[in-house]
Amino acid sequence: MKNISSAFLVLLLFPALVAAQTSWQWVNPLPQGNLLSGVYPVGPDTLFAVGDYGTVIQSTNAGTTWMVTPTAGGMIESLFDLEFTGPDEGFAVGVTGQMIRTTDAGHTWTYEQLPTIRDLLAVQFHSRNIGWIAGSKGSVFSTKNAGSTWHTETTGVISNLYDVFFVDSLNGWAVGASGTIIRSTDGGTTWAPQSSGTTQPLYSVHFISPTVGYIAGAFGKVLKTLNGGSSWTPLLTNAIYSLFKVQFTSTLNGWAMGSFGSIIKTTNGGLSWFEQSSNTYNDIYGVAFLSPSVGYAVGDYGTILKTTNGGANWTLLSTGTKNILYGVHFPNSTSGFAVGEEGTFAKSTDGGYTWAEQFTGIFQTYYGVWFVDNNTGWLVGDSAVILKTTNGGVSWNDQNSRSEETLNSVYFQNSSRGWAVGDYGTILGTTNGGSSWNQKSVASFTSFLKIRFLNDMVGWVVGFSGEIFKT
Repeated sequence: MKNISSAFLVLLLFPALVAAQTSWQWVNPLPQGNLLSGVYPVGPDTLFAVGDYGTVIQSTNAGTTWMVTPTAGGMIESLFDLEFTGPDEGFAVGVTGQMIRTTDAGHTWTYEQLPTIRDLLAVQFHSRNIGWIAGSKGSVFSTKNAGSTWHTETTGVISNLYDVFFVDSLNGWAVGASGTIIRSTDGGTTWAPQSSGTTQPLYSVHFISPTVGYIAGAFGKVLKTLNGGSSWTPLLTNAIYSLFKVQFTSTLNGWAMGSFGSIIKTTNGGLSWFEQSSNTYNDIYGVAFLSPSVGYAVGDYGTILKTTNGGANWTLLSTGTKNILYGVHFPNSTSGFAVGEEGTFAKSTDGGYTWAEQFTGIFQTYYGVWFVDNNTGWLVGDSAVILKTTNGGVSWNDQNSRSEETLNSVYFQNSSRGWAVGDYGTILGTTNGGSSWNQKSVASFTSFLKIRFLNDMVGWVVGFSGEIFKT
């Protein structure tokens, strides 16, 4: 059962909810944990990524460190894609016609509203002046004056368009829901449909010449054309998950990435594909290669990946746990402990600025944690699990709770005397550090979510339906 009363932990470890609160500092995961949907390298060392809640992150040292700008330009909703037209000027597009732009290399961002309520899902520029945006309900917008004004184009489709790609100032393609492919040969003024041979969503399109291009889509689908899209041929990839982004760095070398951290690569122009390990199960939404060797990918929970050898190895640049966390406790100003789903246990020794995961030996979800000092502490969670450590979490001992109910909270007054509470009115007590636990009687079958004591004698338990019990 989810420990609702511990939701306050989100304010510390998942500050998407408090991005505008300057009194809170994001500490886990790093550099931040909002979904990232687009990444764009401005140069060999400088790159940007954008995502939910108007998040913009920037690195000037090839991803070693990042500067995070929450709600950039006053944008509080999702940003889906970005592109820079030079070292200083860039655009990021998002929901309901909202866009932000920078003219000073990302130091500041200005909010702009296009004359539409359509979501803006992809942006591409051919030059500093000429660019396009694709969006929901078949919408395409074009500019010929560096984004000073945007013109609404007629596409003839109503499907969401997830990506747009122009190989030059005239020839471009957009792809989207229900197998939609449309092509323009006049810079986006008019569009004509092309047959994809599928009704599945198509998420990404990339051309390496006016005739040769690739499309990636749902359920591992990759299409290739040799004639500018007059015909599209499905390629055998052996991928089963949705592929959200495809990019080629040459006529032979290309990658497609998507759900559950899946990455596939070809070195022969799509004739065959092989899987690469991403070291993550998080969805990947954006990819950008600087060269056949160096590339970046971004995705769910702030995931950032980098390769320097063409994807043979991918390094996670984002750190910290991305699992849901339900409980946190600091026995003093420097030592802190947090617990969550799938056996997550994280420890901080610097007042919560950095966190390191430690393995507890089991994969039960933990809802409560309490330490009486730097070394001695307890975890409680699903299936009445109670674990105890006496060495700061290096090793754990399973204690017999003599219960079968989920435990949501634990509290110890000292190394001997403590309580744990949980579902169906469960209250457990110990006077020997948990060597033995005894059920306490209470006239309730509610789920108790939290227990705290004022002193040795006076304490409270709270739970569902507004129930509060005092001893």
